[in-house]
Amino acid sequence: MLPREKKEFFVSEVLPALAKAGDVSIDPELAAKFCREDLRTEVYFERGAGRGVGARVEFHYGLTVINPFAVRGQAPKESTGEELILVRAAEREEQVLGILEQADFSVSQGRIHLEDDEKVFTLATVYLPQLQKVAEIYYSDDFRFRLRSSVSFSGRVRLNESLDLLEVSFQYGDIDESELVDIFQALRRKKKYFRLRDGSFLPLNQPELEDVAELLDELKLPVEDLRRKAIRLPKYRALYIDNFLRCSGLQGVARNGAFKQLVQSILEPQDSEFVVPAHLERVMRDYQKTGFKWLKTLASYGLGGILADDMGLGKTLQVLSFLLSERESIGKPALVVVPTSLVYNWLEEAKKFVPTLKVLVIEGAPSERQAQLQDIGDWDLIVTSYPVLRRDIEYYDNLEFSYCFLDEAQHIKNPQTVNAKSVRRIQAGGYFALTGTPIENSLSELWSVFNFILPGYLYSHAEFTKKFDVSPAQEEGAGPLRELSRQVAPFILRRLKKNVLVELPDKIETRLVVQMTEDQKKIYLAFLLEAKQSIVRDIASSGFESSRLKILAALTRLRQICCHPGLFLEDYSGESGKMLLFQEILAGALGSGHRLLVFSQFTSMLDIIQRHLLAEGIGHFYLQGSTKASDRSPMVKSFNAGEGEVFLISLKAGGTGLNLTGADMVIHFDPWWNPAVEDQATDRAYRIGQEKAVQVLKLVTQGTIEEKVCTLQEKKKELIEQVIQPGETFVSKLTEAELRGLFEIS
Repeated sequence: MLPREKKEFFVSEVLPALAKAGDVSIDPELAAKFCREDLRTEVYFERGAGRGVGARVEFHYGLTVINPFAVRGQAPKESTGEELILVRAAEREEQVLGILEQADFSVSQGRIHLEDDEKVFTLATVYLPQLQKVAEIYYSDDFRFRLRSSVSFSGRVRLNESLDLLEVSFQYGDIDESELVDIFQALRRKKKYFRLRDGSFLPLNQPELEDVAELLDELKLPVEDLRRKAIRLPKYRALYIDNFLRCSGLQGVARNGAFKQLVQSILEPQDSEFVVPAHLERVMRDYQKTGFKWLKTLASYGLGGILADDMGLGKTLQVLSFLLSERESIGKPALVVVPTSLVYNWLEEAKKFVPTLKVLVIEGAPSERQAQLQDIGDWDLIVTSYPVLRRDIEYYDNLEFSYCFLDEAQHIKNPQTVNAKSVRRIQAGGYFALTGTPIENSLSELWSVFNFILPGYLYSHAEFTKKFDVSPAQEEGAGPLRELSRQVAPFILRRLKKNVLVELPDKIETRLVVQMTEDQKKIYLAFLLEAKQSIVRDIASSGFESSRLKILAALTRLRQICCHPGLFLEDYSGESGKMLLFQEILAGALGSGHRLLVFSQFTSMLDIIQRHLLAEGIGHFYLQGSTKASDRSPMVKSFNAGEGEVFLISLKAGGTGLNLTGADMVIHFDPWWNPAVEDQATDRAYRIGQEKAVQVLKLVTQGTIEEKVCTLQEKKKELIEQVIQPGETFVSKLTEAELRGLFEIS
């Protein structure tokens, strides 16, 4: 005789299984004892021990109630009163029990329970909805489980004008600040939920929470700051915060009027009420007036910026007009730090455009310079050079300036140099940088300039390089670069000539590929073979990094041979393919009335060209690193006045700041790694005041290292456009792979 449980199992599970396999015949007398009732499942949730959850499950078949977790031998809660065999809905029961098993309930004394918060949250979000489809769910009075599927979010950001700071605050329903801190700490730990003090669960995959967490991360703010009624931040974070709020899902954040005005003024400076000095109204172009207003707006809020206009668009004039407008209200002189070659250019520009501005150039012997700096109160503008500032920096420690401007700010691109450390010691009411090339070799250069204009804005150098890594593996990562662009864009004003100078004549750029002479080719190939063998040996014995200097030295030698073997061999008496081509170009250009700028990285190459000019009786000027600053301006004036037909210029010494619109042809005798430097040099002639079309010729030796340099330039030009809009050029520091590629070393 089978016990009741076995009978139920047989008729509820075995018989249905047999029926699926074939025909089953049941004796009518036996079938009469089968009790068939519909199944109704009830699950009761109650408060468990601590913050846990307890549950009781009941399967109802008519008057019979079955607890599937009952202690063995325990009778059903109710009974039909007859000796009938209950036919149970085994599959439906297993469906309910399967869900509870997946939820990881533990069984004890006929009941089931969960103690772990994470399991309880998973029950509520995953398994409870499944149970509700197959069972009736009931909750006891003391059951405190609650899932907050949505909580009202609001926030506020305001400019506190009395404190001169931003104040940001967030509210999340009735959750207080201290519990909000715990919520965001849980979010940073990648938790899916947070159990509130009232026992309810808050899912953490909500867009508002994720956006606020991202904003805190981007601003490098500890979540503990949320305990405050308002988080206080420097004003320079306003535009980033405003842009973040617009691009994210944080639509419930209110902004006060002062905050809105700050953002609008900087984003739309042309609409401001600042007026350029009256006598410059007809002199300045519209985009220059906008630049003037942009400087005025930033200064009015105590902020700095980078005026990064294309070369030749009059950055000096925009600054001089700004300083003239500020003269009456500031009461202190401004300081401009410039390359040596531009000291007198600033003096001349000031005399020309703002003759009432009193300008003092710091020069002379150390004792004379010290005396000048001790008596600067009567001057409006102090001009000094980077080398002189380095030597005099101790004299500046007790001086205060209204503003400090850095011209050609790429001179502080390395934050560890004496230049960068010196300018950071200057005390001023505002800091600005001027440069046509905000980035030349790496994104770290941009950090260095920002560390001058807005210290702390891009955080520490270590944090910056970690987030915006510029290694080749990361350069194609658009996400970090978009984020960097979003952060720096409000403080960089950049216009290109092609967009604002529609009246500027054409610039025709041509790359001329030249073959080496036979003697030159033999020398080149012999040195290349020797250099490759030597480099391979050095790398094998000392490693790549220890061999880097030797590799760069070999590259320089190869580039010199491409220009002229005489740069490499003192007793060389043969010809150079490039020099022969240059002589042909020169003769044709002068015969057609052109006047030329000739740039080279190698002064020894310019010396060879100069000997040819002297032999042919061609009038010329020659500017190199040893040319005195006081001699440069007269040379430029004379050339622009029509004296001489050729101006030879060392790329590093005269590639920036000079205005040489008297030329209408530019020859780059040898390519440089960074095309931005070449573009700057070209723009000595292609700038405001140029009335003729400018021809730009770049001489490249066929089948040599020069062609690979040009290829490398083209590969790297796109990155800068992702960071500094609307465009510039960029070449990263040569990596191991790039150097190996230049020599074709595997």
